Amino acid sequence: MKIFGHPRVVRYLTHGLRKEILSPSLLFLGPEGVGKKAVAKELAKAFFCLENNKVSFEGDCACRACQKVDSQNHPDLLIVNMERQAAFLGEKKESQTAVKIESIRQADKFLRLKPLEGKRRIVVVEDAEKMTVEASNALLKVLEEPPPNGQIILLATQLQNFPPTIPSRCACVRFSAISQREIAAWLTQNHQVAFDAAEDISQRAGGALSRALKLTEEDDLEDFDLGSFTADEFFNWLQESGWKKEGKSRAIRVITHLIRVSQKKLEGG
Repeated sequence: MKIFGHPRVVRYLTHGLRKEILSPSLLFLGPEGVGKKAVAKELAKAFFCLENNKVSFEGDCACRACQKVDSQNHPDLLIVNMERQAAFLGEKKESQTAVKIESIRQADKFLRLKPLEGKRRIVVVEDAEKMTVEASNALLKVLEEPPPNGQIILLATQLQNFPPTIPSRCACVRFSAISQREIAAWLTQNHQVAFDAAEDISQRAGGALSRALKLTEEDDLEDFDLGSFTADEFFNWLQESGWKKEGKSRAIRVITHLIRVSQKKLEGG
C-alpha cells in the first residue's frame, strides 16, 4: 500500500533507509486515525521485502514477506496493542486501559532474538502514551540498550503523556491531519466513493482516514428506505429478541443516518 498524505514523513523515512541512518527507536506522533500504524507496517515491509523495492514506499508488493506484514503474521514483527495484551494475559480486551509491563517485557524478549526471515526484528507499540509507570521504566531500559537488530516504533497521539525520558531517546516523526482535498481524492480513487459524497465525508472526517472510512460505511445507508416504517415500528424492531451484533450495528448506523439527515434539514432551514 502506498503511504497516503504524509510526504514529509515519507521523505524522512526514505532518506533514513537509503543512508542507513534511521534511528532504532522511532516515535510516531500525531492525531488518531491519520495512518501512523499503516506507515509503521510499510516501514516493516522496507526491512522485510524480498524484492527490495519498498525503500521508496511506492506501489504495492506481492512478495511473501510483504503479504505476511499485511496479515500481521510475519515472524519478525510484533504489534503490541490492547487486544494482543488481553490475549497474552488471559484477560478481557475491555479491561485493558494501559500498556502493561508484561507487554514491554514480551517485546524486549522478542527484540533480542535473532531475526528469522528479515533483516531485523520490529516491535510496534500502539497507544504508547498509555503505558503504566512500570512499563515506561521497562521500555526505558530497552531504549538505553537497544538490541543490535531491533527496531522499535511507538505510536502515540499526545507527547505530554510520556515521561520525558522516553521521547528524548527516540527520533520523533510527526504526523499531521490529512487535508480534506486529499481525503476526498483518496475516497474516490481507492474506495469508489462518488465525488460529492467524498467531499461531504472529507469535511466531517477531521483529517483522519480511519474516520473517513467509518463515515463511508455509515453513508452506505443513503439508499436505505428510511420512510418505510414508523418510529414505533423502528423501536419495536430494536427490541426483537435474538439480535446478533450485526443487527445492533445496523441499527446504530440507521440512527446515525437519521440524526445527520435531521441536522442537514435544520441547517437548511
